[in-house]
Amino acid sequence: MSGFKSSADNLGAHPMEIADPSLEDYALLNLDVVAIVRWANHQDPIIRRYRTQFLDTLPVLVPMLVFRDDDPFSEAIIGWIDNGEPLIDNIASLFHVKKSTFQFLAGKPLSWISSQWIGDEMALAYAVDVPPPDKLPQSVVEWEIFSEFAKALMPIPEDAICHVFRDLCVHGYQSSRDEMLDIADNYSYYQIGRYLAFLEHWLADLIQAGRHPTQSSDTNVDVSEYLRDKALAAARKYSARLVARYSPASVYRLALDWKRKLREAVSQAQHRSNDPELKQWQGLLPRPFVFGRFQITSLTTIEEVLSEGQGLESANASYAEDCTLGFHYLVSLRDEERKFIGAAEFFLLEGWNGWISPQVLTNCRANGEYAYQEEVDAIEALQRWLNSQEHQAWLRSLVEDHKERRGRIREKLDGLEALDFAQTCHVMRQILDNYDEVVDEVSRLP
Repeated sequence: MSGFKSSADNLGAHPMEIADPSLEDYALLNLDVVAIVRWANHQDPIIRRYRTQFLDTLPVLVPMLVFRDDDPFSEAIIGWIDNGEPLIDNIASLFHVKKSTFQFLAGKPLSWISSQWIGDEMALAYAVDVPPPDKLPQSVVEWEIFSEFAKALMPIPEDAICHVFRDLCVHGYQSSRDEMLDIADNYSYYQIGRYLAFLEHWLADLIQAGRHPTQSSDTNVDVSEYLRDKALAAARKYSARLVARYSPASVYRLALDWKRKLREAVSQAQHRSNDPELKQWQGLLPRPFVFGRFQITSLTTIEEVLSEGQGLESANASYAEDCTLGFHYLVSLRDEERKFIGAAEFFLLEGWNGWISPQVLTNCRANGEYAYQEEVDAIEALQRWLNSQEHQAWLRSLVEDHKERRGRIREKLDGLEALDFAQTCHVMRQILDNYDEVVDEVSRLP
């Protein structure tokens, strides 16, 4: 079994025991060690030796082979192991990655690499295949950051997102992470992939808009499908070159800006919609709440949310969508003259004991500035009022109602994201400083 030789000549001569030290790493991850031992202890002593060696040489693939042994990839690899065939070359070819990728993964404890890759071995191989070998993670901390980036971005070879992921690794894991977190939290990393997919499809639209249809030489292929595939292939290549001009931080800012602009476009489409489920929903408050000189009411329509929730946009670009889906709730704060002062965003936290507790996410003035202390006091008083036994039934009904409607409304909102070409161009013009230059370059693509 090329490349995987044990220093113990009699390794595998005796059946493996559950207490074997080589299994400790698997046990730390709460994997079924009994199943791993059962897999390794083949009745044929030669096969047993090969499988026992494999537990130490490529731990990252062991869960796949043991727990998904009927997977075609698992079947192929197990066959190579049992026959003593070269593994590195064969596995790299099977996964369509460089040989150095599995040379690097060889011998790495699974707990080091992270158990979150269990069941996602192909994505891990693709991710490890992207950075230069000398820039791959060398410590548990670096593996943690590498996995954080890779899981959010899911790099695919040759795609634009590979440039972002590679640069993050090359520039240093901790420094890259610090720079990205200065922009927004890591829960938003995935927006980079969404933005780049949007960019790619917009570029394909531009390419098709600037070309005359030509007949495919294959009469069995639908012409429009053929042209779309051709445009997407050209867009993919160009988007990779375009993204390579930016730093990862710049792409992250573009992605977050794109998300805001897209949400604006969707919210405006929602505003124009005649669908009642997209126009109005149940508010947080059973009735208006009065505290001192302030009156607090629920915002329950898309018109109200777009008008009075704008100050929250810097904190949550998806506030309108979150309200429509019932993840968050907006309330409006007005003074004794009913003049609009500001808005606050709540979410309902369900505790382990069934208690539903209102939590304040954001509280700001109409212009986006921080709320004054008396306004903070009013919102905190509202929070205490809602967080009582008296209102538990009301809050429970809100949660259940939104859960029942959420899937249906999500589909409707997704439909609104299918912007036409003019709308897509409008969004991208607001995102790209060099919009005209990009359009000109695309028009001249061969």
